[in-house]
Amino acid sequence: MDKKAFIDRLILAGSTARKFADSLDYVKVKLPAKLTFTIHKYNDPRGTQSKLGKLKFLGGRFLNQSEVKNLSADRAASLLWVDGKVPFWINVSVENYNSDSTEIMLGFSRTLVPADEEKLPPDIGMGPNNPIIPFRIRGPIIQDWIIREKINKNLFNRIIYSVLSTIHLGRRLGED
Repeated sequence: MDKKAFIDRLILAGSTARKFADSLDYVKVKLPAKLTFTIHKYNDPRGTQSKLGKLKFLGGRFLNQSEVKNLSADRAASLLWVDGKVPFWINVSVENYNSDSTEIMLGFSRTLVPADEEKLPPDIGMGPNNPIIPFRIRGPIIQDWIIREKINKNLFNRIIYSVLSTIHLGRRLGED
């Protein structure tokens, strides 16, 4: 896949994550269709480090923390694409929203591999030739704005909701 196809897959994955979150019973808001992307903060501990408090990101680039928040799809893809390589997998989930956009969180593998969709693994339960490889849709992050009942936000509940959301998405995709 080329960089343009990678950007298209990112947009499709973000839209799918938003639609998936909208379909869940415990999401109590209508999420805006416009997407912004936030990349999980990652500071590569290997090699030279920044003395200015910047994150050492994929490809050895130094970034301020503000440079990984509320990005366009083009900018997010540019940060994840390194010389024709992409992370082995990229988790995509709804993180937050405001009046005009839905914020999509991108968590990713630190391993960079050639951007070849035929060699990248599909998500669990998905077949080969999945149109969003290397992206993997996950349930929305559990926060006060997103739930109807008071839910204890400990690690156990986050894992349970992620698993249930993934199962729910697999069923939804199988219906089409």
